[in-house]
Amino acid sequence: TTNIEPDGTALSNGQVSVDATAGGTTIIAASAGRQGITITNQGSVACYVGTGTVIMVNGFLLNAGESIALPTDSEVKAITASGSTTIGYLAYA
Repeated sequence: TTNIEPDGTALSNGQVSVDATAGGTTIIAASAGRQGITITNQGSVACYVGTGTVIMVNGFLLNAGESIALPTDSEVKAITASGSTTIGYLAYA
């Protein structure tokens, strides 16, 4: 869904199930003009987050319950070492 804040910023949010799929699961597609995204690991399994193809050695570690803000308009992906977790996100343009 998309909401417009009083300052004109467009917000969109959602949830994605992430697992050990090779290359990572897309959390949000690239979007020219997006100012950034805040991601929260809402599950119980650690995951790795990043842009482009994500593997455990090039992604940011995001433990259960942790959040990270990324100032990017690129595609953002995540991957787990094993098992699955739920990622919540809030993107702002």
